Amino acid sequence: MKVTATNISPNQPIYERPAIVAEYAAAAALTPAEAQLLSRYQAEILGKDVLDVGVGAGRTAPFLAGQAASYVGIDFSQRMIDACQKRFPDWCFRCGDARDLSAHRSESYDFVLFSFNGIDCVDHTGRMQILREVIRVLRPNGIFMFSSHNLDAVGSGNFLGDVFRVSLSANPVRSAKAIARVGLRLINYLRNARRQYRAAEYAILTDPAHEFTMLHYYITAYAQRQQLMEVGFSPPIDVEADTQDRTPYCLYYVARKPRDRVR
Repeated sequence: MKVTATNISPNQPIYERPAIVAEYAAAAALTPAEAQLLSRYQAEILGKDVLDVGVGAGRTAPFLAGQAASYVGIDFSQRMIDACQKRFPDWCFRCGDARDLSAHRSESYDFVLFSFNGIDCVDHTGRMQILREVIRVLRPNGIFMFSSHNLDAVGSGNFLGDVFRVSLSANPVRSAKAIARVGLRLINYLRNARRQYRAAEYAILTDPAHEFTMLHYYITAYAQRQQLMEVGFSPPIDVEADTQDRTPYCLYYVARKPRDRVR
């Protein structure tokens, strides 16, 4: 699938906003689950060829590029890529959409990371295209690690209550701004609510991220495993969470391409 202006993700323009880019550029740490999994699979990164998809402003780059034989970070936001190049001028970053990895040869990477629920920024068709593209560019026995919103954690999936949540301050100016943001969130929520979609095992929902400006994909762990196996990844599929919650808000998956997969 060639990504054009007519099929670009509606979330992509959000990540071109300077304030959002600055927010991502300020992030430097791994999440607990990322740290645990990258340590567990370090042998799959050390001296290997790594593709960092949805790299944002480069949060994960220092934890991968220094260990890899070769490293490429891609993101569908040009401004995010510009921020990466400014922070890490010696490493390779390119603007690109995960749904179309045609710029990358088949079986050219040993490890692919798609962090921060970035795979959830596209619709169901786009998600399946991403999974097919990732397994194509992975070498046999290669690893795909990514995180995704957990549908089991959100119940009805109605975040309307979060729209009206406000933290007042002793500073009247800050309180006024907090109240004003409620109005902004409500406008964004109502605009996006009509675009929500629910299927049996996944949903497209407007959630609190960036003041309800975006729609995100939520999926059950069972359905995510099925999607991965559908495109050719082999079980077992490793799953981790950042919290000890019974139903974590997001889950991290690690899937392996079979050694003998028939292309």
